[in-house]
Amino acid sequence: GPASLTMTIGFGASLLRAIGLSHQVPDALAPIPAFLGDALDATASDGDLGVLVAGNDGLVITHALRALQRVARG
Repeated sequence: GPASLTMTIGFGASLLRAIGLSHQVPDALAPIPAFLGDALDATASDGDLGVLVAGNDGLVITHALRALQRVARG
């Protein structure tokens, strides 16, 4: 494809709960315990969305990311 663009999107249990699928949250999505030395800020962590956009051309990557942001608004 153009510039070898790839997108990987991962989501966690809170998305399933938000769309009414709490009964389908697998046990594997249970929160993991804190690691030794962690100093996590609870107000800025515990997110459930990861997006990786990669490719060979920075302009194509930027355009793809902006397109994702545009459709995700609201």
